[in-house]
Amino acid sequence: MAHKIKNVNKVFDEIKRDMDSLNLVSLFVPTYLQNRKTMETFSFVDESEVVGRDDDKSKIASIITSSDNQDILMALPIVGMGGIGKTTLAKLVYNDGFVAKYFDKRIWVHVSKDFDVKKILIEITESVTKRTCQFSSIDVIQQSLKDELSEKRFLLVLDDMWNDDSEQWDMLKTSLKIGARNSKVIATTRIIEVASMIGTFDTYHLQSLSEDKCWSILKNKAFGNGGAEQTPNMVAIGKEIVKKCGGLPLAAKALGGLMHIKKDEQHWLSIKDNEIWDLPMDKNGVLPALKLSYDHLPSHLKQCFLYCSIFPKGAFIFRNDLIRQWMALGFLQPSTGSRLLMEDIGNIYINQLLWNSFFQDAEYDDFGLIKFKIHDLVFDLACSLSRPDNINVGAEGLKSNSNAFHLRLYSDGDIKKIQDYLSEVRNLRSLHLKFTGANTPIGRNVLDFLFKKLKCLRVLELSNCRIKDLPSSIKKLKHLRHLDLSFNPIEALPASITSLYNLQTLDLGNCPLKELPEDMRKLVKLRQLNVYREDGSLSQMPIDMGRLIYLNGLSTFIVGHKREQCIKELQRLDLRGNLGIYNLENVRSRTEAEEANLMGKEKLDMLHLSWRSNVLGGDNSFMLGNETVVDEDDVLEGLRPHPNLKQLIIKNFGGDNLPQWMMRVCELSLPKLVKFFLHDCERLEHVPPLGQLPSLKILHLKRLKRMKSLGSEFYHGDDSNGTQVSLTTTTFPSLEELSFEQLPNFEEWMEPQGSFPSFPRLGRMFLKDCPKLVTMPSRFPSFSKLYIFEMPKLKFLPKGLLHNNVKELNIVKCPDLEAIIMPNEEEGVQVISSSLDLLLVRNCPSLTSFPDVRGLHSIRRFIFIRNEKITGLPEGLHTLHTLELLWIGGYSSELESFPNLEHLQHLSSLRHLHIVGWSKLSSLPEQLQNLTQLEFLAIHEFHSVAALPEWLGNLSSLRTLGLVDCNNLMYLPEEEEGLRCFIKLEKLNILNCPLLEERCSRGRGEEWPKIKHIKNIQIDDQYV
Repeated sequence: MAHKIKNVNKVFDEIKRDMDSLNLVSLFVPTYLQNRKTMETFSFVDESEVVGRDDDKSKIASIITSSDNQDILMALPIVGMGGIGKTTLAKLVYNDGFVAKYFDKRIWVHVSKDFDVKKILIEITESVTKRTCQFSSIDVIQQSLKDELSEKRFLLVLDDMWNDDSEQWDMLKTSLKIGARNSKVIATTRIIEVASMIGTFDTYHLQSLSEDKCWSILKNKAFGNGGAEQTPNMVAIGKEIVKKCGGLPLAAKALGGLMHIKKDEQHWLSIKDNEIWDLPMDKNGVLPALKLSYDHLPSHLKQCFLYCSIFPKGAFIFRNDLIRQWMALGFLQPSTGSRLLMEDIGNIYINQLLWNSFFQDAEYDDFGLIKFKIHDLVFDLACSLSRPDNINVGAEGLKSNSNAFHLRLYSDGDIKKIQDYLSEVRNLRSLHLKFTGANTPIGRNVLDFLFKKLKCLRVLELSNCRIKDLPSSIKKLKHLRHLDLSFNPIEALPASITSLYNLQTLDLGNCPLKELPEDMRKLVKLRQLNVYREDGSLSQMPIDMGRLIYLNGLSTFIVGHKREQCIKELQRLDLRGNLGIYNLENVRSRTEAEEANLMGKEKLDMLHLSWRSNVLGGDNSFMLGNETVVDEDDVLEGLRPHPNLKQLIIKNFGGDNLPQWMMRVCELSLPKLVKFFLHDCERLEHVPPLGQLPSLKILHLKRLKRMKSLGSEFYHGDDSNGTQVSLTTTTFPSLEELSFEQLPNFEEWMEPQGSFPSFPRLGRMFLKDCPKLVTMPSRFPSFSKLYIFEMPKLKFLPKGLLHNNVKELNIVKCPDLEAIIMPNEEEGVQVISSSLDLLLVRNCPSLTSFPDVRGLHSIRRFIFIRNEKITGLPEGLHTLHTLELLWIGGYSSELESFPNLEHLQHLSSLRHLHIVGWSKLSSLPEQLQNLTQLEFLAIHEFHSVAALPEWLGNLSSLRTLGLVDCNNLMYLPEEEEGLRCFIKLEKLNILNCPLLEERCSRGRGEEWPKIKHIKNIQIDDQYV
């Protein structure tokens, strides 16, 4: 019987391949999916609720945050079999609050079997800088990484390591010895030999979960959220099944998801008695429990899941991208009579796969699910079942995979290789072309070859391939449904692209387009058009966009002068997601604005409303051509969005007043609003009663030139009937971030009135360039980060502002600031928050005193520079035993010597010191030579110092020396007793020291023999 079943399955597999080659799809969508609502109502188990790993988390967190060992870098391997929870445990530690505070930077890299030092360093660089690494040389990448991490204690997680090549590991480890002491690496691996190779700590062996813990996981999945009924029989069967999990949480989670759907007793018994349990884990490491869960998936979910093997292992998969690709491949066909859109069905499929643990690590924002990952073992399952249909290779691997349907092709820029190998491919339906570190763009000839050769493509991903223009032969791709050209320097598209009548998605994000093809209205099946209007780029929309009746994703619409480009083109479009409407000065009236039907677009999450800034005149009206006087107040009144809106941006609005739907019934009009940005509205004097918005988390007000004050109308509104009620409610109940920037006439910010607290969740506040502001509230019970920049009238921070929750305080360029806190008249002292981790005060020329800092028990970073009336270091500085980074100096120009640094030698944790001088100082403070614990020293603005002292060589632990803005510095210490004494010195950075720079010229400068032994020398940001 088993052989017969195997043969039948083989026939089904062949049928499935034939269906794919002929582009045949099933039109059946199960009833339970048709009737189910979209993602917002679907409940998931919280991934953070991990069972049975609290002790493991505490032990590892304790190990990596211990300061007992002063090595630059130490590695802790976590070893255990696949599915046991190594990655989950590493994530728990990585996201732990204390760990996050202990490390300046945290970096996560998925390694897998492809251990490539250059690739890993690129991923680390991109994680630290938050931008794409453009370097191809490993030396340049290493130098860039050193610049980013040289003063920082970092935690690096290397997830899923397999390679036991000690030479490769040593190369990576050497490259990572660039941060502050006590930087750590956590590596997860299944292989004990790998753990032994990398570990400087003892290997942490992660044990299987107990049967009780596994039962807890399985029970919550199987019986929870509308699953099976929890009867004694079902519990008994479930406890038998959980014994087969082997203590692996992944297996318990996968089986629980399956048992949630197969909820009757007979199905559970068939799972318990399935023959698959008698099979060992296969050669790909696939657990029987995962294969069993896959076997029970509906066919429509199987093909969607298997397609995911086309993505890189361990990478995030973005929800919308995946749904659009499924849709393009015909995996999301609604049944006859169904009201669900294909996007809704895609959301349901993702929810199902999340619930069954085929997807995990889901990340959400205020708008819903953004992205997720696939567990390594689950990914291995997908790969083993999808080959040879889905292939993820470099160009050299194509010859043996010429029958692939779906291909992700990595190229180092060798264009000829791409042409040669793609000429072998016959049945390709999707192509993801990815360049790796090369600067060579794909030329028109290569694209022309691709378009003519691969005529059956449905999905084409060419993001970030440095394409400048497309050949007209793109029209050959008649079956193309998904085209991603984002992040390419394309300024115009060929007119022939409008011949792609089947196109559903066109992604042009971050392309500097100047125009779109005139006949875009011919793309009658288009559902998603992603294009951004950047300054100086796209100036108008093609005509008749309203004819694209299937269009539900439109990131940008530019209102034009022509009737076919007016805002009414949006009327019939059932848009969702993000919409930016620009050039609203071309809308003539409220009636015309209402024709956009924004009120009817209930699926919009974000709305950006923008006028041109150069149309503002003396009042809120202006002439449109020679005919119409446009009242912007009236226009904005007609642009009322649906109450479901979550983010609203209003920019360059030239009216006097915001609309009534914001001013009077704000909490009713926008009850779900999470983010509100009001920028460059020059005539506005008053803002809406934003304090009544129940969901508002982020509020930014910027360049409102006429706004003078914020009072009760800001918190409660002016409605007399509502005021008494609102005074007994919390205002701004959800606000987490508040920013006021460039408000030139903003004078008074009143305390909120009422018996209930305001701003209960405000964590971050930014005040910048509000030159007249003198009054502000002091009651912010929860905020932890305060940034104050360029506030000329500020003399003291409000009393009570610096409560004991404040972790970061930044005060910059406040010329009238006399003291951080108003002195206590009774006690005669200033009190500052004891919980500060970062304290930065600079360029405050009127500051004459500073609070006693001896109570700052957790401070790690203290920057106190260029405050010109200061004559001494803060009291109690020598008691800050947790201090790691210190900037001091730039004080009163009348001082002829630097304040005494003798006590700094007692700061056992201090590793990084920046010292800033002034013109009268002719020498460095001699007490510097006693700070032998320093690893980093930067000397700034000692303009009268011509030579560095010989005693500088006493700093035997120094790894980096910086010399910055020292105009007359010419001489380094003598070779015998000077820089040669820095036995650990790895980097010398000289910046804006013109005389010294010339003398340190490579090979010919007089100081060159003194520094040529230093590994990394940087002069004016150039490595020599």
